[in-house]
Amino acid sequence: MKLKYRGVEYEYKPIAVDVIEDKVGGKYRGLSWKRHVPQIILVPQPSIKLKYRGRTYHKGIVKLATTPVKQLKVPVTQPKMLDSEQNQREQKQLKTSH
Repeated sequence: MKLKYRGVEYEYKPIAVDVIEDKVGGKYRGLSWKRHVPQIILVPQPSIKLKYRGRTYHKGIVKLATTPVKQLKVPVTQPKMLDSEQNQREQKQLKTSH
């Protein structure tokens, strides 16, 4: 189909999309209707290496490294609870040391 926009002619080729009749439907003003869902095939986009203001980044699918992660065993400790007298003594020591 030939179209024209602001004096420029171009050829319009609409994309044909296959649709599937969905289970969702009903009646509206006495007529039955069904929802039509387009069958979309997802095409993975290629990874592109780009640079913006000196920083490199990737757009698209980026394959992550599959390096095994080393787990560290760190003991969990509870903080030492101070009673009010100890807390007051430590506060005085801090004030006198400054």
